[in-house]
Amino acid sequence: MKKTLVCISLVGAAHTALAVDVWDQTKAVFSKGVAQTHLSFEDAFPKPFYKTSYFGPVLTGATIVLAGGFTYFTAGAGAPVAATGVSSVAAWLGGGGAGSYMAGLSTLGGWFGGNAVLGSAILNGISIGVTGGGAAFATLPAIAKVGVMASVTATALDGVAVFQKPETKNLSYRIRVAVPDEMGSKGVRTLTRELNAVEVKLIKELGEKSDIAYIRLQKEKDALLSDGVRIGRTILNKGGSNEDRIVLAILSKNAGHPELFTKLVNSIPAGKMKDSGYVDYLKAVDFIERGNTGKSINLLRKSWRLNPYALEQPLLLLNILGNQSFGAKEEEIRAIVAQAKRDFNSNKYESSFSLVSLNYRLASMYLLDKKYPLAQQYFQDSLDELSFIQKHLGNQSMKHLIHLGIANALFGQNKVTEANQKLKSILKEIKTEAEKSFIESQYAGNF
Repeated sequence: MKKTLVCISLVGAAHTALAVDVWDQTKAVFSKGVAQTHLSFEDAFPKPFYKTSYFGPVLTGATIVLAGGFTYFTAGAGAPVAATGVSSVAAWLGGGGAGSYMAGLSTLGGWFGGNAVLGSAILNGISIGVTGGGAAFATLPAIAKVGVMASVTATALDGVAVFQKPETKNLSYRIRVAVPDEMGSKGVRTLTRELNAVEVKLIKELGEKSDIAYIRLQKEKDALLSDGVRIGRTILNKGGSNEDRIVLAILSKNAGHPELFTKLVNSIPAGKMKDSGYVDYLKAVDFIERGNTGKSINLLRKSWRLNPYALEQPLLLLNILGNQSFGAKEEEIRAIVAQAKRDFNSNKYESSFSLVSLNYRLASMYLLDKKYPLAQQYFQDSLDELSFIQKHLGNQSMKHLIHLGIANALFGQNKVTEANQKLKSILKEIKTEAEKSFIESQYAGNF
């Protein structure tokens, strides 16, 4: 049975493909392997001249859009199990309503190159990992539960999933990486543009609830993604430009082929470049996902020195250091956040993130660390970074989530009356019962 639901959409995460014979049409370009001295964030995501910081990101982080469509097909085995309470986050990711739990797991898993099973593993792993592998989620006090769920929300905003597998005490990392769609040879750019076109058509068909058309388009998308993976493997054997390697590496990662991502990224000779900021970041992502924390941190610091205007490196550093030992690393983490706030320049490149994501992640860490006044401070900083549109026009779910964080931080300070008033003011603004139910389920005072 097919379910069509409202969900969180991801800007820059879905890109499309070109014809099956793309390799034959472009192998002359691929085989030249053009040498480059700069592969920075600015090169990967150039900012159009007509866009300025006046407009700011319409949405933030994962780009939460509770207006996109999401379709999934139920499996015979049924839905994987998520920890009690955390499952409400999965339902939120799936847009609320019947079937949203499974849709949310599929959405979360899909962000990181997997499916509902991976989504369930991440949710369960976060509930274990952020509490240090201690008590089960169901036995945690109310304020600790909302801290865990704030961590899940932070993952939706900054694209960094840090979780612990039940059978091991080691933390695992999954990083969502946007595919540059203005980089690479003509054939590769055609690939990403056609992937985007298929995604647009998929959303349109979902709105019209045409099952046959949706299935056809989904098959087209899958075939084109496979095409991209095939081209990536060919480049490894026959050679290709560094830009092509980058685009096809990320596409392969997002399509669930991390081994190809590793090979393509590590085939780029970054040591010979004057500015390897973006390549160093991708290599840092590869190292942390394969469990090498030290090399990842070193590469992130190098990338950030080269491209101080970018936000992706401090976001990942914040997550790595915070999960190593938040108490011991607190001053270093706050220094990273302060520097990122000073240096981030959205006019330099087309970022998928904003300072909303950075502040929210640190606020969620303080909430878990029981430093509630600081949690409130950084939730407020996150709120202050929202654009005018997010605060006053259209869908305001992100604003409501941040206000919820403030309410929970107030509750943690035993300012119960003020916290309850904050919750009431949030609920008064919300128009849908699904969002009201979600906000109420995430408030510490309701556990």
